[in-house]
Amino acid sequence: MYHWKIAYAPNYLCKNLHISSIADIKNTDFKIIDATVPGNFELDLMRDGEIDNLYYSTNTLDAQKLENMHVWYFTEFDVEDKNSYLNFEGIDTISEIYINGNLVKKTENMFIPYEVYADFKIGKNEVVVHILPVCIEARKHEIPAACHALKYNYASLNIRKAPHMFGWDIMPRIVSAGIWKPVTLKKIK
Repeated sequence: MYHWKIAYAPNYLCKNLHISSIADIKNTDFKIIDATVPGNFELDLMRDGEIDNLYYSTNTLDAQKLENMHVWYFTEFDVEDKNSYLNFEGIDTISEIYINGNLVKKTENMFIPYEVYADFKIGKNEVVVHILPVCIEARKHEIPAACHALKYNYASLNIRKAPHMFGWDIMPRIVSAGIWKPVTLKKIK
């Protein structure tokens, strides 16, 4: 639907940054590449040659270095009717959504859609979706003493994210991030 791009950076570079617009992103030294929505940023990095094919050999182990990345999806879109909203069918997982530089929604669940209402301008608007590193965000939650998990799965206990991403017997650990379902501009009925 839109021509999405992503920028990404490790957590240690992002601690004191506030990025809410495309101009803010372009004022950083962060790498910017084309993105596919729906999709996830690991597949975009593979397509762009930034990481090796995760479907080959033990390359999935290299995906663990991506778990501390902040990812910004961004694009511009045209609005013809101010009585519109953006429908995000799936964002993986913890994110902040900015429309024209203003924070309008936070998400914490990859399994539900989010309707984003904003004061859109007639004509060109911009959206920035800042996806925070879920493994770092999970540390903010207390784990009750009665909860048990494998040592590399504790982050999954309080996060509404596909559990297999943290590693199962049938799936290697790839704690992904992205806009994994379509985004559409809809009119309010």
